[in-house]
Amino acid sequence: MEVIWVLENVKRDKLFYSKLQLTLLVASVSLWRKYHPEHYTVIYCDNLTYNTLSKLKILHLWHSVRKLDYPDDIDREVFWSGCKTKIISETNQPLLLVDHDFLIRKNIDKHLNTNVLYS
Repeated sequence: MEVIWVLENVKRDKLFYSKLQLTLLVASVSLWRKYHPEHYTVIYCDNLTYNTLSKLKILHLWHSVRKLDYPDDIDREVFWSGCKTKIISETNQPLLLVDHDFLIRKNIDKHLNTNVLYS
C-alpha cells in the first residue's frame, strides 16, 4: 500500500517551515514506518519544500519523493488542499493520505481493506 504525505508551501515563504511543523513531519513518517514497515511511503512536495527537506537530509525517510505538479492558475492559498484531491483522483491503487501532523501509535492494517475509508 502507498502511504502519502503532501507538503506544499502555498505562501512560498521560508517561515512556513517551523521547527514544530518539521518535527511533526519527521515524527509522522518515522512512526508510520515503525508500525507499518511493509507500506511504501511517498512524499509529494513543491520545489521549495524539496530543497528544505534536502538541506535537512531527511528525504531518505520516504521511499519515494515526487514533485507536486498542480496548475498555477489555482489560488493555492485559498484551495490549499486541492493538490491532495488531485493526487487521490489520479491514483489507480489503494493509498492512504496522511497529514504531516498525524502521529500513529500502532499498526492499523486490520482496519484497511478494499472499502473506501476516510476521516
